[in-house]
Amino acid sequence: MTIIFDCYGTLLEIPQAAAYPKFFAPLLVDERAREYWGHILCTQPRSAWIKRVPEFQKDIDQLDQLLAEDCAKIAPYPDTLTSLGRLHDQGHDLVLLTDLGQGYEVPIQRYIPEYVKRFFSFDAGVRKPDPQAFKIVLDALKVAPQECIFIDDRYPNIRASIEMGMEGLLITRPQTLAEVLEQSKKLSTKT
Repeated sequence: MTIIFDCYGTLLEIPQAAAYPKFFAPLLVDERAREYWGHILCTQPRSAWIKRVPEFQKDIDQLDQLLAEDCAKIAPYPDTLTSLGRLHDQGHDLVLLTDLGQGYEVPIQRYIPEYVKRFFSFDAGVRKPDPQAFKIVLDALKVAPQECIFIDDRYPNIRASIEMGMEGLLITRPQTLAEVLEQSKKLSTKT
């Protein structure tokens, strides 16, 4: 079984992502602008969005400082590493699919074990709940949606995974991964 996880809010706790909202505040003037720039920042590497607004290049050190402050606050939920280890030992393929923008991958590298395959929206050019984000993962892994469980803390992403043919499981912390996986209809071995 392939189990695909969202990262922040599912495996890692991020108290409040502040770097992008602080740094890009001049652009985030209304809901439409927030949606547009949210999409750009999450689906494109830094070099691409700096080209869109070249004047941000001069302040890039400030963004790096804000990202470092955010990343210092990020930590795995208490059950994350134990649950991932158990699932890995049971032979499940574990995958991470995250939407946060470039710069937030540092805690993932620090906390998420190497046996978890990683997919970043800023590399793929799309983010959840776009079906293409899931398709990129499925194609890369050569698995059918029916062979996958997707766990996320946001219902629109769960709904999209179900529409793709996966089993979608919503996690609401402080609920543990083990508690969520017990709800699975696809896992024969409970964690």
